[in-house]
Amino acid sequence: MNANQIPVLVIGFNRPELIEKLFNALEKIKPKVLYFAVDGPRPSNLADSGLVTEVQRMASMIDWDCQINKLFRAENLGLKESVIGAIDWIFENEDIAIVLEDDCIPTMEFFSFCAEELVRHKNVSRVMQISGNCFVPISELNSDRYYFSSINDIWGWATWKRAWKLFEREVPDVDSKELMNRLVNYFPSREVARWFARYVLEASAPNSQVWSTQWTLALINNNGLTIVPQKNLVSNIGFISDATHMSGKAFDIYGTFECGVIESRTLPKAIEANRDLDLQRFSTIKATDLNLRSRPLLLSYLRTGAKRVLPFWTVKLIRRVKNY
Repeated sequence: MNANQIPVLVIGFNRPELIEKLFNALEKIKPKVLYFAVDGPRPSNLADSGLVTEVQRMASMIDWDCQINKLFRAENLGLKESVIGAIDWIFENEDIAIVLEDDCIPTMEFFSFCAEELVRHKNVSRVMQISGNCFVPISELNSDRYYFSSINDIWGWATWKRAWKLFEREVPDVDSKELMNRLVNYFPSREVARWFARYVLEASAPNSQVWSTQWTLALINNNGLTIVPQKNLVSNIGFISDATHMSGKAFDIYGTFECGVIESRTLPKAIEANRDLDLQRFSTIKATDLNLRSRPLLLSYLRTGAKRVLPFWTVKLIRRVKNY
């Protein structure tokens, strides 16, 4: 498969400067089929209308030979529903896809890597995702072209329709022994299992905008794995003040994993998670994730608990004030 034959889904909202950079990157590979999904403006944010319109107009940048499909929402669905809806949309028409949110800038190598692995693992049901990110250094342990992981980064990724069909919106009870047993058996350590359980707790809140936790749960429930390239292939440029989930100096560490070209042709000997490399990846997570710091963790539990007991209109009012 040629690298530019993979259908690409671009998910945008109100950051035209990022969409412009992403489309400039896509122009180098010139994908033949592009899906462009843009969520509608928030009624509580006066600036959104103009910014969303500007993002939609960025579609005019696509001047190469390309079938472009557009999903421009008139109303704001929010992050969770807009992303899930966009991925559902592309897989109504395609069997494979690359998914790029507006702050994920891919390299040319990313597309060729995805093309190769989408074909190689087409019928390997346990392999459910191809990541564009690698946040462990090249070493004797990380000497193959890629490794299999239980930790799935989503800053530029690819998957199959067969895998996305396993996605479930429902979040299980975080206090159930069955869930914790599954997490402990799936992840490389109890510490990682407890870390992810906190995300399940946050995702269970009625007003949660999280979707990626549910996708990870789909991998866990099906003993699925992610392919992680030996070298980082996608840059995340979204660590800015208006980022939805993350910003701040702590995330500067991800900038130290520069994008490059994978030189190794050696493949892993078995389709099993590399627990040693997963623990290395988790060490970076521990340095950046607020959920792993005691004080923010307490605040996270209090915030999630408040969302569960406060009336919806109260939560909505708090968010409006925060946005203002």
